[in-house]
Amino acid sequence: MTPEDIIKDMSQLISFPDVVVRALELLDSPRTNATEIGEVISHDPALSARLLKLVNSAYFNSPTKVATISRAVTMIGTDELRSLIMASTVAQTFEHLPPEIIDMDAFWHRSVYCGLAAKKLATLSQTSSEESIFLTGFMGAGKSTVGKLLADLLECLFIDTDEMIVQREKRSIAEIFAVDGEFYFRNCETAMLKELPQHQTAVYATGGGLIVREDNRRCMESLGLIVYLNTSWPTLQQRLQQSVDRPLVNSARDWENVKVLFDQRQTFYENADISIATDELTPLQVANKIVVGLTL
Repeated sequence: MTPEDIIKDMSQLISFPDVVVRALELLDSPRTNATEIGEVISHDPALSARLLKLVNSAYFNSPTKVATISRAVTMIGTDELRSLIMASTVAQTFEHLPPEIIDMDAFWHRSVYCGLAAKKLATLSQTSSEESIFLTGFMGAGKSTVGKLLADLLECLFIDTDEMIVQREKRSIAEIFAVDGEFYFRNCETAMLKELPQHQTAVYATGGGLIVREDNRRCMESLGLIVYLNTSWPTLQQRLQQSVDRPLVNSARDWENVKVLFDQRQTFYENADISIATDELTPLQVANKIVVGLTL
């Protein structure tokens, strides 16, 4: 059998399964949420298994098992989820091709290598010396305070990503979480990052959960350097006890759940260009250490 024979025997174009079509429609909707997407994906056992296997892999390194599709959707992000759905569908479409026509293992390996090579070439082609700095860390780490001081030292713009979203949405972060949920807020973060100018020197204070999505990490890496404000849990808890406007720290102060969230994010925080231990330092000392780190 030749490729021409395969095409000749096809009576109609291959169409996506209903689950895939519906999932893609939801991903394109600005008002969807992780629960709705999870309910659709759960109707496809194979896709559900791939998604859960991915978010529970060493790549995400979650200290606790992710057991629900909706949580997995929140973690992976819309772009990566769309890629996973499309890749899974395409793989299923071609899996029954005779091996004498095409070696699918070799095909997918070559595709991955080409993708990695293209990513590396794209990184090397960015010759501009103008880079932004993205401050990451758990809520209460002092990103906004340090960010303003760092921007003054570097004589550049300071931008708080949470404040950007508040201005766009014309409501507080707490209101966004209460009305539309965390998934919608995370989509707002991703959309905001993708609209940032390419060649601009600025200091960005990011939301505590922004770093978790692969989409967001890629955006920040393409625009500049990621700096982790490494603050210990006891110090953070002491600061958060005085907080009244953190959506993920509820009025009951369920510290065990907040600590779990802190632990889950450590792997993503630590994968930074610069890491500064902040516990024994003033905000200005942290800012100065970042400046030193930028020159090394």
